[in-house]
Amino acid sequence: MKAMVDTRYGPPEALKYTEVKKPAVGGDEVLVEVHASSLNFGDVALLKGSPFVACAFDATSLFLGLLISKREGKKIVSLIHKNNTADLIVKKELFETGKVVSIIDSCYPLSELPEAVRHFEAGDPRGKVVITMEKNDE
Repeated sequence: MKAMVDTRYGPPEALKYTEVKKPAVGGDEVLVEVHASSLNFGDVALLKGSPFVACAFDATSLFLGLLISKREGKKIVSLIHKNNTADLIVKKELFETGKVVSIIDSCYPLSELPEAVRHFEAGDPRGKVVITMEKNDE
């Protein structure tokens, strides 16, 4: 299958679109087929090896963030946030009724991810920059 692989920190050109072995699925695991995703500031910061903030939902995530920060010499700041069911229900209803909608700025196939990153970095996109998975990536 095709995948975008990064082996070092750097500019979008550090990403390589290449053939990789399909992951083996263990007895208590599942393989999820992704049809699309979107870029965010954390993705771009991670690509470059820049400092970024990660929200930790539990002590394990907080600990792992601190460990990675120390080991990799990168500044990773973790925030603990407690999920609020009532707020999530309100958000769900807003999306389901169409009162809140996602706005898509542009779509790029996975093979053009470096170009999508450059577009994202060039300014403030007017919506989500979506990365689609190509059918021939299987």
